[in-house]
Amino acid sequence: MKHFIRISQTRIGHKLRSSTYRLIITTLLITVTPLIGLFCYSYFKNNISQMNTIHGQIIQQLNLNTTNIISYANQIPTDRLLLTLLDDEKTEQNAAKIENRLMELCGNGSGIESIILSCEQGNFHSVFIDDEEMNEILTSDWFLSLQKGQYLRYFSVPDPENNVFYYSMPLNNISSLSGELIITIRADDLLQIMESANKTFSHYLWMDNQNKEIMNHAFHQEEYLASCLSGQNRTQFFDDYIFYNKSGIFFSSHSDITRWKLVSFIPYTELLLPFIPTFLILLFSVAFVMAISRVILNPLIH
Repeated sequence: MKHFIRISQTRIGHKLRSSTYRLIITTLLITVTPLIGLFCYSYFKNNISQMNTIHGQIIQQLNLNTTNIISYANQIPTDRLLLTLLDDEKTEQNAAKIENRLMELCGNGSGIESIILSCEQGNFHSVFIDDEEMNEILTSDWFLSLQKGQYLRYFSVPDPENNVFYYSMPLNNISSLSGELIITIRADDLLQIMESANKTFSHYLWMDNQNKEIMNHAFHQEEYLASCLSGQNRTQFFDDYIFYNKSGIFFSSHSDITRWKLVSFIPYTELLLPFIPTFLILLFSVAFVMAISRVILNPLIH
């Protein structure tokens, strides 16, 4: 009889210990799971916010670089010596002085290769380009299209072969002259800013104001992007956006100066991959806490 009672007590004790262990583990899981979920959510939220900030900083650098070009260009049509030479009699000697003055003005700006002045007094260029090169620019498709439309300023797409890009603006907006000013600028700094997206984004695309591709770095979402920009959505992305599809996350930033757009894509796999070690550490920590809790509480439960 006593042996039977002892066996019953042992069975009851095992059941009580098992129930207590399950209660402790369940309590730990209920407590830890929301914390892990909150940590994961905060991690991804901060990661996405940081990427969006970097996206905006690239556009800010682009705006700063091009704003300096605009400030420099605005000084050329108001240069007193240049205006005096333009008012003088049209002679070959005077034309040479104008071209020399344009060459001197090239030295006042960083990365400036040449200046073309197309005005009612004639077409003039700095000394490092010839008439043939000037005429090629003045008859180019992009420049002729600008003359037909009303524009305040225009930045051409960088030419990787010649490593230059162009800035053009009408003269009558800032001076008494009428016509256009075209500046040829080395594209090193601009391309460096545009390619700086490599440091953070594996897939990105630069587009001009017509949503045409400028630079493509492993961006394979053109069809999806084209559908987003078709029809009435053509002016989409003229602001900063973060949007999602089943494949990943898109970041979009727009430059008010150049009217170019930077669109980057991050697949969910790339976003989750850096988090896997942290997630494994969290799981290991939970398992370790459970094991320690069992060891510490075992004498008390027993």
